[in-house]
Amino acid sequence: MKTLTAESTIYRENATKEALSKLKKLVKNVQTPEEFGEPETFTIAVDELDSDTYCLRINLTAEHLEDFPNVVKMSELVEQLFEKAGIE
Repeated sequence: MKTLTAESTIYRENATKEALSKLKKLVKNVQTPEEFGEPETFTIAVDELDSDTYCLRINLTAEHLEDFPNVVKMSELVEQLFEKAGIE
C-alpha cells in the first residue's frame, strides 16, 4: 500500500477565527473528488499545530502510484477550500 500526503500551513495572521471555523466545517463535508480517481482511502483534516499555526492535511492511500491524483488536482482542492473559507 502506498501513501500520499499533502500539507498546507495556515498562519493565524492570514486567517480569522471565523475563516478557520468555516474551513473546518467545509473539510468535514468533503467527499473524495471525482478527479482523484479511486484511492483506497481519502482523509482531509485541519489540525492546530500551535497557537499561531494550523495545517490542512490530505492523506490518500492506494495500491499503485498511478491510482493517486495529479498533485495539481490536490492543490486546486486546497485553493478552493481556502477561497470558500476566506483564507489568504
